[in-house]
Amino acid sequence: MGKLRNTVLVLFILLLIGLAVVIYVVPGVTGMLVETYPAEYGELSIYDDTTGYFFRDEAVYATKDGGNVNRLFNEGDLLRPGTIVVDVTGGDQFSDNQNSGTTVTTDGGEMVNLDRITEINNKIESHTKKTSSYKIESGGIVSYFIDGYEFTLNPEKADSIKRDDLLDITEGQVVEITSSVRKGYPIFKIINNSGWQIVAYIPKEHRDQYEEGQSVDVTFFERQDNEENEHIDLTERDPLFKRVEMYVKAIKNEGDYCKLILRSSSFFAGIGQYRVAYCRIVSQDVSGLLIEKGSITEEDGKAGVYVKNKKGKYDFVPVLVYGDNGKMVVVADTYFYDDEGEYTKTIDPFDDVLRKPRNLGEKE
Repeated sequence: MGKLRNTVLVLFILLLIGLAVVIYVVPGVTGMLVETYPAEYGELSIYDDTTGYFFRDEAVYATKDGGNVNRLFNEGDLLRPGTIVVDVTGGDQFSDNQNSGTTVTTDGGEMVNLDRITEINNKIESHTKKTSSYKIESGGIVSYFIDGYEFTLNPEKADSIKRDDLLDITEGQVVEITSSVRKGYPIFKIINNSGWQIVAYIPKEHRDQYEEGQSVDVTFFERQDNEENEHIDLTERDPLFKRVEMYVKAIKNEGDYCKLILRSSSFFAGIGQYRVAYCRIVSQDVSGLLIEKGSITEEDGKAGVYVKNKKGKYDFVPVLVYGDNGKMVVVADTYFYDDEGEYTKTIDPFDDVLRKPRNLGEKE
């Protein structure tokens, strides 16, 4: 009899636990399955996060007399024609057999391998302007950074260059010109201040978000050499330069991508330092009701969401999407006219929208 009583007691306790689960836990789980949120007014930025390559019109000046360099202007300063940019004293300190493994110091204190500087010089030497006066012929933005792409990535070639030609370019290839310079080596460069460009690639399906002549805002972020180009999210990163105004010069399909050529005449201090950077290209800022993209489903060929009514049931309501950034969308509120010009009732502000339409059946 004692064992029987113990068994009954255990069964009774398990029954109570099961009843508590049904009363307290299951409704909570069900609530999660049919979670809703209010549709609220807001502004949504429609953007693409991608890699941008800088194309500039650059004149590289090389010294006829090596020696110690005293910079008379800061990186990014705008100079007039005829300005003397640097002062060089002391003569060439490097012998012809001093290339391999030799490191030299930049004005910023960075150690740079002379092999890399020699490699860059060999690549661009035929295009550089040899000078002993250190006066510039044309005005522009002064920079003390070089990478060997000065005469490859210029605006005239932006239209014809292909994505495969750009993939091996990294920011690590950029070096600062050192405080002691060899005879015949680059000593500074001048960037034409009439404008510069970036080339960037976005998914082909996003092409409709852009049109030639359109103004866009571009925010630039540092890109590490070991990072992948694809599937980047720049939301949590600290920007290098915020909201630089540019316009769409050209749009072209290239393989699975859409090639954007963006141009600007806005300058910032690091314009000569960076050759490649991540960029967020904002094509438009759209205002309206904000809802989650995952809430949108389709019924009878129409896009819409499920809205909770006063009876606790869910009604399908058509929506008209104004903008989409991949996570959130902006939709019309109260009503819109469909493709056939018919008045269509849609969601109102603060309607309870079903977060995951696929879970509707689980609740019902």
